[in-house]
Amino acid sequence: MDDAVDARSNGAAALKEKWGYAALDAGWTTVPNSLLKYAGALNLDPTETLVLIYLMRFWWKPNDLPYPSISKTSLEMGVTRKTMTKKFASLREKGFIKLVKQGGKNKFSLEGLRHALNAEHMRELDSPKGKGDTADDDDIPF
Repeated sequence: MDDAVDARSNGAAALKEKWGYAALDAGWTTVPNSLLKYAGALNLDPTETLVLIYLMRFWWKPNDLPYPSISKTSLEMGVTRKTMTKKFASLREKGFIKLVKQGGKNKFSLEGLRHALNAEHMRELDSPKGKGDTADDDDIPF
């Protein structure tokens, strides 16, 4: 069996073992750890971070940009449509997402976020701490 196929199969099995079939029945979303790691450095508030994760939920193929409904997303997140609209606007102003008209639909490009995450990672690699953990010695694990 091809190593890549075997890794995907083992990954799916591990996900099912960790979360159970029912939790994964609705699907799952791949989120770069760098989004969570650098959210503070990128001045993302928790709601903006979750909005980005929601966009990732609907971004399956690189050239097929996501176009989730703001109304449905706000309902699922438990925030008002007004709050969601403000968060989308803030993410556009910060350059993390871009509204793209494609096939008569309003789609969202996350190219700005991709560049920002890569830049933050490169900054970290170039820092005096290098590739090491950025946690201080006195940090208390949770």
